[in-house]
Amino acid sequence: MLEGEVWQGPDSAAAAEEAARRFVAAAREAIATRGRFHVALAGGSTPKQMYQLLARAPLVGEVDWPRVTAFFGDERCVPPDDSRSNFRMAREALLGHVPAVAHRIRGELPPDEAARDYEATLRGEGPPCDDGGWPRFDLILL
Repeated sequence: MLEGEVWQGPDSAAAAEEAARRFVAAAREAIATRGRFHVALAGGSTPKQMYQLLARAPLVGEVDWPRVTAFFGDERCVPPDDSRSNFRMAREALLGHVPAVAHRIRGELPPDEAARDYEATLRGEGPPCDDGGWPRFDLILL
């Protein structure tokens, strides 16, 4: 069963700061426990502020970025340099500034082919699987 909590802040800047703080805490815990942090990034405009905070001081120095492997929970059916691409936004806001490993969904492919390709990536490069065969991410941003 998943557990969670509701956090409410005064504005989007406060939400981005809280989310970034929690990202750092989750990364530290996973790396200390398992030596690696597997995160599924979200796209769109909502997480962009958080990614930008993570990419600069002081937070950028609080994560062991070479031990971070980033994946994506979704992508638009566009090439990676398209202005609508979730990967492009994440690369410009975060991934282009830190030495994390990132596995993108190839949105330039036909959707069925992109899904098969990304499934192979998840099975080959993804986090360890639970008993049911599902990848166990340390953090999934939605």
